[in-house]
Amino acid sequence: MTPEHRCADALGLLLLRDTRTGLHASLTGGIDGLDATTYPVLSGLARLGDGVTTTELASAVGLDRSVTSRHVGALVGHGLLRRRPHGDDARAVAVELTAAGRAAVERTRSRLDARLADLLAGLDPAEADRFATVLEGVVAGLRSSRS
Repeated sequence: MTPEHRCADALGLLLLRDTRTGLHASLTGGIDGLDATTYPVLSGLARLGDGVTTTELASAVGLDRSVTSRHVGALVGHGLLRRRPHGDDARAVAVELTAAGRAAVERTRSRLDARLADLLAGLDPAEADRFATVLEGVVAGLRSSRS
């Protein structure tokens, strides 16, 4: 099998819903109000920064706006997010992380770092660095080819 086919197969498996959901479940266990379904919204907001609308957040995380709104509502209910008036549009609502939401993001990121450290443990530091560089290049290439 060619390297291209191997990469395509691995990328296909990585992008499968059950792969993502399994990873998200392992990151969110024991964090009140956060689970595999709401994690992408919390994580997406952490990447985008406070003050985005639900519509912007939905687009960034690849979920329907109504699904994102439900997840935002659940996260607000658990004190992880808050809604506030949007500064640029009086009709819009902005979403932001609370202190508890920031703590949840830090906890999940620490878990992800540990998980990745375990996965990369079989590589020497130079190989792990090269893998990270190649992966960044693949992601950048895929993102730049979007139209």
